[in-house]
Amino acid sequence: MCLGCPKQEFWMAEHKDSIKSTKIRIGAAIGFISGESYLPPLWIQKIGLFWLTRLISEPRRLFLRYFRTNLKFIYLFFKQFIKQKRQNNEKN
Repeated sequence: MCLGCPKQEFWMAEHKDSIKSTKIRIGAAIGFISGESYLPPLWIQKIGLFWLTRLISEPRRLFLRYFRTNLKFIYLFFKQFIKQKRQNNEKN
């Protein structure tokens, strides 16, 4: 069953108790295997910009998702960073 994000996460959470098995999210793997989507060059993958090539190839579908999740990540990162800085200053 392939639902895509975030439907697959909601489905797995809804069925976590009723289906006793390991559930694996496969994301864009089906598109890559089927040839519908193409992998970026290896150097782009190695420098961690795989997400950027997907965003460029499907901006309508991915922009809001990446924008929301990346902003949330940046917010939580700096929140934790500031908290640790304060704790380190209190120790010194």
